[in-house]
Amino acid sequence: MLIPTKYENIEKNILVISSEILKLLKKKSFDVDDLFTEIKKIRQVDFESYFDCLVFLYLADFLEAHNHYIFLKR
Repeated sequence: MLIPTKYENIEKNILVISSEILKLLKKKSFDVDDLFTEIKKIRQVDFESYFDCLVFLYLADFLEAHNHYIFLKR
């Protein structure tokens, strides 16, 4: 779910995980799998939620993807 509720664990919210992804991508570009490995070190996230975050950021026009690499749009 995108909008947090008082019953939801905020640590697993798409907006919170997406913000961590953006912080990592500000430093450098990542392969899709490498980014998942890095974000998993920071947050407890499953693969489905990770891809939900990537789709959200792509649709919000924050990300670009080329040959399995993810870039932050400048």
